[in-house]
Amino acid sequence: MQIFLQTPRLFFRNFEPSDLEVYHSLTTDPKSTQYQSWVPKSIIESKEFLFKSMEDAHAIPRESYCFAVVYRSTGQCIGSAGIHISPTENQDAEFGYTLSSEYSGMGLGSEMAIGLVEFVFNDLNLNRLWGIIHPENIPSIKILEKLNFKKEGVLQEGMNLRGQFVDCFLYGKTKRSFLKDKNSDALLEEGLQRGLAFSDNSVDLK
Repeated sequence: MQIFLQTPRLFFRNFEPSDLEVYHSLTTDPKSTQYQSWVPKSIIESKEFLFKSMEDAHAIPRESYCFAVVYRSTGQCIGSAGIHISPTENQDAEFGYTLSSEYSGMGLGSEMAIGLVEFVFNDLNLNRLWGIIHPENIPSIKILEKLNFKKEGVLQEGMNLRGQFVDCFLYGKTKRSFLKDKNSDALLEEGLQRGLAFSDNSVDLK
């Protein structure tokens, strides 16, 4: 098992076939995926997505990372996180994450976001990271703003939410901004000390 990154309470690894039931339960929980543009309609769709993510893990170069997020103290998968690198010379990526509603209010959503930021800029050495967020997803907006993401604009009808096109916010962060936040260890420690524990658990990922 390859661990790609670790935070004080979590680690991120590739999904495995044995994660199917947990993944399907997570992505069909309305509390966890309230503001996400895509959720599987059946366990067959969950299986197709999961196995596609495992195929993508072997691509060279790898442009898509879909991680199982594991609670270190129990070894249980409690969330998922994704990074999709743009196939251009812009060196940017879209990211998102989902946390089980059973683990909300513990600051773990913030810990996931901080870990992904660190991975993108330190390990993947990309220049820009961005995500789209439903305007009513206030907790996730607060998380990104605490991590110095900038609101770059509004995408008109940029999200298909359960068959309805709705406006969404575009938030972005550059490596230059990341480096201004001291170093990655300082950013991680500072973010966790702030106690960013919000009730919502997800940033949308197309």
